[in-house]
Formats: sequence, C-alpha cells, structure tokens
Amino acid sequence: MWSSRAPTVNNIPISSREYGNANGGNIIYASGIRIIYNRNGIIELRANQLYDFDQIQQNKVKIISVDQALQSVIKYYDQIILIDPLEITNMNLEYLPTIYTSDRSKYLMKPVWNVTISLKEDSNSIVAEHLIDATTGELIE
Repeated sequence: MWSSRAPTVNNIPISSREYGNANGGNIIYASGIRIIYNRNGIIELRANQLYDFDQIQQNKVKIISVDQALQSVIKYYDQIILIDPLEITNMNLEYLPTIYTSDRSKYLMKPVWNVTISLKEDSNSIVAEHLIDATTGELIE
C-alpha cells in the first residue's frame, strides 16, 4: 500500500506540478511526501521539495470567483476551433510556488485556480490542465 500527500498552506494544497525552465534557472520541482508501507511497517519514505515556511512570502490578496476563473478558460478556448464539446472535470484552488529571491531561498505562494478540461474526440479522450491566476484571472502559460 502507499499514501501520497501534497503539503498545504492554510489548508490550501501546494501545486504538485513541475514547471519552469531548467536552463533559465527558474524550474520549480513538484513538492510532496510519499510513503510506501505494508503490515510490517514503512518500506519507503520520500519527501521532495519541502518548503521552509519561515522563508515563504505570503501576501493577503482578494481571490476571484469560480465564475471569473471559468471565463478565462472560456476566453482561451473561444480562440480554438473545436468540433467536440469540452467538459470541466475538476477545479481546485491551489498555491503555485514561485521564486521570490534570485538565490532561491524564498518563495511566493501564488494562489491559482487549477482547471482540468476533458475533450472527447471520437474514441480518444484528451485531458488538459490550466492554471488561472486567482488574483487577476490571467491564464498562466
């Protein structure tokens, strides 16, 4: 058996996606804890990219509504010619860690709406995730 858990800030999960550019030095690796165990106890314990919360910059911000975030997704897909309908299968508020200082010692936890879209073409299903800045409504590329 195994268990996996993403870290949280104020009960809001920190995104477990890796993004950025390794060549540009701004890559952010996925964060999380994974435990594999059986009836005899723990077999493996992994903790990746855990953040020192004393070194995290947090600002109080106003979060846009679910409807406003969905309008950003609709605006994005209005620019694409689609034959088959899209289905929003999941939407969560998360924190996206972003580098706050050039020496990578501090991070800013940016609130984002993580929207999962499913598009069914014939017998294939395509799944896409989109991150929407939860303060501005802008799509994060």
